[in-house]
Amino acid sequence: MKIQNYTTDQPALNDILLGSDVSDNNSTANFRVSDLLALGNASSFKFDDMVGGTLTGIGSLVKLSSVLIPANTLTENCTIDLMSRFLKVDANSTSSTVQVYINTVDGLAGGTNIGFALGSSSSTRSASFSRTFYIKNSVFKGQNFGSESLLDQSNIPFGDGSYNIDITVDNYIMIAATNAASTSTLTIPYLRCIIYR
Repeated sequence: MKIQNYTTDQPALNDILLGSDVSDNNSTANFRVSDLLALGNASSFKFDDMVGGTLTGIGSLVKLSSVLIPANTLTENCTIDLMSRFLKVDANSTSSTVQVYINTVDGLAGGTNIGFALGSSSSTRSASFSRTFYIKNSVFKGQNFGSESLLDQSNIPFGDGSYNIDITVDNYIMIAATNAASTSTLTIPYLRCIIYR
């Protein structure tokens, strides 16, 4: 490595040369740092809700966690990794349902369900819940939205679900839940969305 044209100022990325033939000032390098950075012209953005929420007892669908994806953060051909977890603190064998929604407002009304999983018996009291989505031709897609599974690695006999999305406006991704038993308590401790574009 050689830094060319270096004075007392911080060197620019074009001044940092990498390669086997960089012994002379201003010599041709195999690579410049700026060239390497340009190769990985990708960006990632992380949005978290590390507070989450808890639902106790029977009730209608309740939003327990939400993240804002600001307008123009999503792009064509980007992917979205959603990671969450649920904890069902009782061993009641009745089901609790955990659902993922997307909407242009921070609320479930008018939103689209884009995935769900069940927490039921004592064997499914704590689980990771994650999905990977992608956008192509202004359509938000992912594992069939009506198929119950904890992870995308589950085999299902259906095609991807789809939702027409406007990436020029704010979008919210939310986790909501319902319990079937009055004694059930379900907690979503966090929700994380990572966008790769």
